[in-house]
Amino acid sequence: MKDEDMTEMDYMRANVFYKKKIKVHISLINGTFYNGLIIEINSNFFFLDDQKEGRKLIFFSELAKPIDEFKEESSSGNKGVKE
Repeated sequence: MKDEDMTEMDYMRANVFYKKKIKVHISLINGTFYNGLIIEINSNFFFLDDQKEGRKLIFFSELAKPIDEFKEESSSGNKGVKE
């Protein structure tokens, strides 16, 4: 389980992406990943509008790594996390 400092940092980072309406890349500890927009945020969880699966409830304690900006297409033609 993540400590409170990490959860607070994840919350602050998620809040920035939420307010700026920036698409994100989410990696969970179970190996699942999602890409989409954060559409609602709470101190312990947030809702993500995943581009393939729709609305997902994600707890900050489930995150494997910090939330990152998602980039549709890089200059090399690869899809994925912003380079």
